[in-house]
Amino acid sequence: MSATLSWDDEARGQLLRVERACDTFEDAWRTGHRPVIEEFLVRALEADRSVLFRELLLLELHYRTQNGEKPDQDEYRQRFPDRDELITAAFTTTGTPAEAPTLLEGASTGTVAERIRAKIPGYELLGELGRGAMGVVYKARQVKLNRSVALKMILAGSHADEGQQARFRAEAHAIARLRHPHIVQIHEIGEADQLPYFVLEFVEGGSLAQKLDGSPQQFRAAVRLVEQLARAVAYAHERGIVHRDLKPGNVLLTEAGEPKIADFGLAKVTDVGSSLTVTGVVMGSPSYMAPEQARGDVRNVGPAADVYALGVILFELLTGRVPFVAETTAALLRKVESEEAPAPRSFCPSIPKELESVCLKCLEKDASYRYPSALALADDLAHFLAGKPLVHVKVHGAWGRFRRRCRRNPFLARIAGFTGFFSLVALVTLGITLPPKDDSLWRVQRSHKLVVGIDPNCPPYAFKKDGQLTGFDVELARAIAGRLGVEAEHHELYWDWAGMNRELQTRRLDVLLSATTITEERKRQVAFIEYARDPLVFTARPGTSFKSPRDLVGKVVAVQEGTTAHDTIERLQREGLGGKEIVRYRASPEPFAAVQSGTADLALDHQLIARYASRERKLVVVDTAGCALDAEPLGIALRLDAHALRKAIEDALRAMKDDGEFDRIRDQWTR
Repeated sequence: MSATLSWDDEARGQLLRVERACDTFEDAWRTGHRPVIEEFLVRALEADRSVLFRELLLLELHYRTQNGEKPDQDEYRQRFPDRDELITAAFTTTGTPAEAPTLLEGASTGTVAERIRAKIPGYELLGELGRGAMGVVYKARQVKLNRSVALKMILAGSHADEGQQARFRAEAHAIARLRHPHIVQIHEIGEADQLPYFVLEFVEGGSLAQKLDGSPQQFRAAVRLVEQLARAVAYAHERGIVHRDLKPGNVLLTEAGEPKIADFGLAKVTDVGSSLTVTGVVMGSPSYMAPEQARGDVRNVGPAADVYALGVILFELLTGRVPFVAETTAALLRKVESEEAPAPRSFCPSIPKELESVCLKCLEKDASYRYPSALALADDLAHFLAGKPLVHVKVHGAWGRFRRRCRRNPFLARIAGFTGFFSLVALVTLGITLPPKDDSLWRVQRSHKLVVGIDPNCPPYAFKKDGQLTGFDVELARAIAGRLGVEAEHHELYWDWAGMNRELQTRRLDVLLSATTITEERKRQVAFIEYARDPLVFTARPGTSFKSPRDLVGKVVAVQEGTTAHDTIERLQREGLGGKEIVRYRASPEPFAAVQSGTADLALDHQLIARYASRERKLVVVDTAGCALDAEPLGIALRLDAHALRKAIEDALRAMKDDGEFDRIRDQWTR
């Protein structure tokens, strides 16, 4: 048999019904309940009961054994007197609880592991890694190459029917088509005693599901992980393979934390004719299942279903929970099919709005409104990490979510239309002024505060003294806010240009006033109001000789990355006047600490910072000795479209310089 085995509609229907019942049964065990096999059989069609009984019994034996129980064949023979042969087969397949191989205990004499080992020469089974309704995976050692591998076999063993074997082979062929660093690789496909098996790379870090503990993960790490998954999924889609069961349990992690997609048992091969893997059978895990899967719309389960699942994984990483929960699988599927996905920020308000918009686009009910491809999703996540605007999705708030509901609910749209009309009439009648198109200044005035982003680790511009934030930038922000008739509210952000810019673009900040160096690249991203231009100077330990530019040769020079000082020392190095080594640091005080400790010979920074760093005379500002050093331009950063606020701040700065307030603030930090 191969992956192109054709099935008739009756067989497809039976597999669908059995799989759904198994999912419900297994979900009950996983959530701490104890489902009753008899109840499932009563609800099943007569034609399905034998197959369903076999699958449910295998699952129950697995979970009872995991719980420390020792199921007995006689117990099941009393409960199911007419199914003796199936009971014997199930116990033969799994072994008794005492014999079942585990990763900790290994396999004892006479166990199922030894019988399997005898059937697959060249491999030594070390223990069971996991199992599902259809397959079991063992950790094994490939004897010839002396390497650890994962060996997957059909759980039912010799009792597996034609359909199970065909689906198992289809999974192997699907994986064999894929060569990607974030997809588990297949080493070998084989057959022993007329039963198929395949050998996969062993991924040592466990699954993503084991890592999740119900609490939100760090945003950037979560985004990076899902971006990698999305690129792997895009690669599979380009080769005609849809996974259809993406979930944390099917994402394995290397020791370095890199993800690899596993378990293509439900994969759909889109470029194969009527085959086992294109039957459109609804399979998957309910919490990660797309609406078209949940409602059994088999013809439309394609790449968009994987995009949906990636959205659920991202949602779970960001919030610590899945979008939909319910007491039963049936209720959960109804929610997936019909209810609007909740906003991630309703569970975790600190989630950036861009990520919320990405999640909600992935979780659209209508597949045509989701990302057009997994690659488009990956690209937007990469843009988020780089601090760039999203390409494929607009950042929506509550209004955007309301519009999506209206789009799917014409009655709600009509109500909204009437409400909007009468509200507009009321606004005009009452003479209420709507905010201008450029609402940057209007928002500040309305909230009575200027929200300022500032790095508290950049003395003397901003730092903590006796637990209070102080410094030149801090006082300057308060003075500017006072000129605008509002209060300054400082948000402390340790230096990270991409992250700070994202806070600015998403309107969590009105301005960024944090000794920010003006560069050409940054000027393409934000608007700057230059408020200082300080000459660059070298700082060294007392007694350091620095009489000419040639004295730089052989010196280790420390700088803060992303600054004019950084660019200047690299220019000097290209001109043959640079030091032996340039050491780059992220925070402003670090280059001076490096000089003081002897890690570096010189620090290059602008004068105000250098003078402050040398105030205790452990360091000294040295003569530039003829080096052509640039000046460091510092700017207040705003969004490019914040024209009104920019003009108001420029007017305030001009007035402060005219009446001497600006100089008074600066002078107290230069003494």
